[in-house]
Amino acid sequence: MRQRINFRNRREGLDPVWGGLQALAVPLVVAVLALGQGFNSSGTFGDPTTSELGALIFLVVVPTSWVFAIDFIEASRLTVVVVGLATSLPLWWWLGQRIARRAPSWPMWWLRFVIAVLAWTSLFMVAFATIGSVFA
Repeated sequence: MRQRINFRNRREGLDPVWGGLQALAVPLVVAVLALGQGFNSSGTFGDPTTSELGALIFLVVVPTSWVFAIDFIEASRLTVVVVGLATSLPLWWWLGQRIARRAPSWPMWWLRFVIAVLAWTSLFMVAFATIGSVFA
């Protein structure tokens, strides 16, 4: 009896490139919406915290921009946005690829991705509130 042996990598899950691209869509859209308000614009009477919430939401989707909070780093807003996106988007890409390699279908991929985004946002908000209450 003759048996064929296949030494190729087994491909399970979904296309990781497409998963990475889909994962980039969410933080890019959220960053554009957060930056659309402007960090220095003041909200109207009905919406007084627009710029503060925009900055907080931007920090959620671009977590590496915390580096610019260090005192000796002086950077313009454009530098913070560009460098923050350039260093954070690979993290989102990696998350999308990782989920795609293990997900059996695209609806399951989206479910897992939404759970990951909600978990990250919740942990970020808890950490932000904790740090804010300690240093306030």
